Amino acid sequence: MTMEWGTVDYYIDRLSSPTPPLHIDICDSNLTDYDALRLADALASGPNGGEECSGTTLKKLRLRGSQMTTWGFLALAEAIGGGAGATSALEELDFGYTFDIAKDVDDFAFGLHLLLSAATNLKHLDLEGCSIARKAGIAVGDIVSVNGVVLETLNLRNNALEDDSTIRLASKLEGYKSLKRIDLGFNFVGLRGAIALAEFVATNPPLLHLILIGNSIGDSGAMQFAKALKSNTTMVELNLGYNHISSVGLETLFYAIFDTSSLNALADSNHTLCYLFQQQCVEELLRRGCDVHTLFDIGNILQLNEMNSLLKTSSHHLPDWTRELPLSSLSIEHLKIVIYLSKCFDMKHFISMDRTMIPQVLEFIASNMGHEKVFQLVGRWNMPQLFTQTLQAC
Repeated sequence: MTMEWGTVDYYIDRLSSPTPPLHIDICDSNLTDYDALRLADALASGPNGGEECSGTTLKKLRLRGSQMTTWGFLALAEAIGGGAGATSALEELDFGYTFDIAKDVDDFAFGLHLLLSAATNLKHLDLEGCSIARKAGIAVGDIVSVNGVVLETLNLRNNALEDDSTIRLASKLEGYKSLKRIDLGFNFVGLRGAIALAEFVATNPPLLHLILIGNSIGDSGAMQFAKALKSNTTMVELNLGYNHISSVGLETLFYAIFDTSSLNALADSNHTLCYLFQQQCVEELLRRGCDVHTLFDIGNILQLNEMNSLLKTSSHHLPDWTRELPLSSLSIEHLKIVIYLSKCFDMKHFISMDRTMIPQVLEFIASNMGHEKVFQLVGRWNMPQLFTQTLQAC
């Protein structure tokens, strides 16, 4: 009898064979608790009814968008991690959009604890759109830290977690040694949650992507992240689209990556962040009073940061406007200074600057804009005022 590939019956049949599958991938909106129980029994029994459990060798379990409730979830969790000293080879676990999986908070928390305790190699956990909500979200914040050593991606998008769950999760993130991506989009996260997450970002963890699109952190939350970015040298994406951010918050974020308060501050800006908003978020930012020129400038500086990492791979992917820059001879800190000075060149900027940068910056301007440009720029300097400012600075 031939069974349709990818169905529950197909995998149950395969689990009883001498070579059980390493991946189970069923995206079936009709999958019920009864199907989950049958699958759990097959995982617990092992090939040909042997003693070894198939759940111990399974590397990927993906049951996305099903009708399964907490009951079916708990059965699967017990089949994989319920035995005494149970270990599992699971590397990816995806129950996204299984809406009733956390209906019974205690059983859901217990099942998740069983899975994460057994799956010591779990790298990807996806619970997007599972209606986890605040109470179960607090439990998730506690439980996922059980496996923080190897976990790389955590997707909790669209779960109505709110601030309390976010704060609890943030407090546990320090234990995550390999976590590269967290998605907390569309979770009603406000200022309190933003503060907790920003404090974590400021510790410069290995996290590369933090997705917070569709929350309510506002300008105050944006300011918290702007402050955190000043001491972060790893993050490449901080997605803050649709967060009720106006021109005030946007300006603060801009200064985090391009701080023109002094040339030293400019050199100490964040040089790794490449992504702040999705393209479709621009209209909302404009509606909230954000300046189109500021948005354009932010886009250019983010591209410059991205260029810094692209240089390590291939120069063919660099933005067009950077083609003529001598990228091999200047650091990104110097490039930002040059870009700023080419727009707003004034000797006052050099007063508090680390003077070791000056020859390199002027050499770049001379070699790429011509000596006439340097002469014109120097000709604008008010020398008496310059000497006065220098004396005051000393």
